[in-house]
Amino acid sequence: MSPRVVATVDLGAIRHNLGQVRAKAPNARIMAAVKADAYGHGAVPVARTLVAAGVDALAVACMEEALVLRRAHVGGQMALLEGILSAEEAAMAVYEQLDVVLHDHWQIELLHALGPTAQIRVWFKIDTGMHRLGFPPEDVPRLCQALVDHPRWQFAGWITHLACADDLDDPFTTQQLARFTAALQGVPGPRSIANSAGLLGWPQTHADWVRPGLALYGASPISGLPAEQLGLKPAMTVESRLIAVRTFEAGETLGYGRHFTCPERMPVGVVAIGYADGLPRALSNRGHVGLGGGLAPIAGRGGHSGAAPAAGRARVDGHDHRRSAAAAARQGRIHRADLGAGSARRASGCRGQHHRLRVVLRADPAGALSAPQSLRALRSGAAIQSCSSSR
Repeated sequence: MSPRVVATVDLGAIRHNLGQVRAKAPNARIMAAVKADAYGHGAVPVARTLVAAGVDALAVACMEEALVLRRAHVGGQMALLEGILSAEEAAMAVYEQLDVVLHDHWQIELLHALGPTAQIRVWFKIDTGMHRLGFPPEDVPRLCQALVDHPRWQFAGWITHLACADDLDDPFTTQQLARFTAALQGVPGPRSIANSAGLLGWPQTHADWVRPGLALYGASPISGLPAEQLGLKPAMTVESRLIAVRTFEAGETLGYGRHFTCPERMPVGVVAIGYADGLPRALSNRGHVGLGGGLAPIAGRGGHSGAAPAAGRARVDGHDHRRSAAAAARQGRIHRADLGAGSARRASGCRGQHHRLRVVLRADPAGALSAPQSLRALRSGAAIQSCSSSR
């Protein structure tokens, strides 16, 4: 029985994107973000690929994510970006040899309670404007004293997180950099500032460590700048089948809420995918799918599962693809919708219902992949309609 939806993760693309990161920040060490199941791409195979490719460290959000990797025998330096949440996690971080990113004094107390013989590597996170996690800049002297008081702690460095680096015209990134620099004036220790947007758009933020996330999976982190222009390759493709084609007259409406009105007599194809499979509802009336060698727009509001009609008269590069849609339906051809770094397992409004998605990882022993063709799909101004199923 052939699956109705298949996500294919291209580990070769991830290796390529890591190479692009190295080229952009040649003098910085790389801490690769594999949190949230490697952004939905599969934390264990992705982490193994990155470690084999020589990445300097991995970053996860929490202890649960770190333990998944350690149990899979993924070694090396690994940082907990949210730090530790309990005495049990503090002890586990020591046992598993994890870096702990500390953002509050109560976390320091948890490590202090382990006793003077505990050996652990720590980072201090400074809040320079994100206002989410981190010590205020004025706490730097107190943090330095904590290191003096715990001589067996190994200090990894200072971290901050950029809030607006995706906007190259926003001056807030330079303001954050100035705050970080001022707070640490004359203070020793490695610095880590740049996320994906920082390392690709703000070279002055590279410092000693960069922390790429989105860029590793082939998504552009910079507003208005396509991934292709940054030399990034999408690491995931999602495939389904065109299971029906119907023709509707001008003025007919499609889907829940009747949010799409046919502008003319036109064919509407139905693709067997919905937001339970990872097709974001936000792409309703906005995205595209690869169809017959071109792109077909998403028409109307997406549905939960079962059928997501790839609807509408698809014009790509001046070509009319109405005939190819019908022909593809007759042939039972599989068409690909390239989700880039958008996880096919983070369905908008339908978290936790991803058991029907099969993830396929393909690599030959030499490390080269036979990757599926990645179509530039799900762009703005497009159309797929999702129909809910009672299954």
